[in-house]
Amino acid sequence: MQKILAQVFTLSVLLVLFGLAGCGDDGAQDPTEVVPEDEFRVTLRIVDTEGNPVPGLELGLTNTLPKIPELKTPDKAAAIIKFYLPYRAQVILAILDIDLETVRVLVDNDRDSDLYVTSWDGADDEGEPVPAGRYTVRLVVQLIGSGEFVFDASHDIYFAQQEAIHGPTDDNGRIVLRGRSLFPQFYERDEMLCLDEDGREVIPDGSETPYFNVTSSMRFAVVDPATADVQVFKADIDAEGDVVQFVWDPEGKALAISAPAISISTGRHPTPAGLKAGPDDWVLFPPYPNPF
Repeated sequence: MQKILAQVFTLSVLLVLFGLAGCGDDGAQDPTEVVPEDEFRVTLRIVDTEGNPVPGLELGLTNTLPKIPELKTPDKAAAIIKFYLPYRAQVILAILDIDLETVRVLVDNDRDSDLYVTSWDGADDEGEPVPAGRYTVRLVVQLIGSGEFVFDASHDIYFAQQEAIHGPTDDNGRIVLRGRSLFPQFYERDEMLCLDEDGREVIPDGSETPYFNVTSSMRFAVVDPATADVQVFKADIDAEGDVVQFVWDPEGKALAISAPAISISTGRHPTPAGLKAGPDDWVLFPPYPNPF
């Protein structure tokens, strides 16, 4: 089932919307469940064409992404990350989630002066696939012996290849998503820079600059594990506590997807307190290609 969702979200830019997506809270909340007021949640409810709840469905989700038609390779397997060290140093290269919690440590050792190329396959330190969303690649360099910090830089990427699944829907046809990090639009972050496979800036369709930021528009791939039927829905998630209802009607539908991939990163984040940005000869290159 993870492979089905991975294929859907590897091809995530131009998804065709099937079924009916609408907002409403009729019957979506289980009256026996007490949810703390301060707990983040977005509720999805899936019903059939007669309004009956559909249990047992799974889903993946991603933000709607800009279209970049000129990219050469639509299928990305990993984010390629390059960094340069002008002299031998202790290096930590890590992937952080949007809450800046460490997801994966890619490098944690001493390195000689050189240009290094590594990659991230979208898994955490336990080898489990991470959800689609915005992630930070961070490089921290310390002097060997003294431990003095000499460099701290980071770039963001949007990871859209979706293997992490949510669900199944319960007897009310409902899935409650409690992870705020699944919805980058609820965070204040800088715009992101679109790059091609060679690391060059490209301008998405409908834009005048190579920058973009995620919006409340999201795409949901709903899968029936028993039949492998898939429907893709679009909905705006613009407030915590939203309740969204989809109508499950896969019969006669053919999933048609056209999907140029895109590579996205941002400029550096503010240096954390107590750390000083290093000299210009230390470099963390924007990651590319992005694993869309």
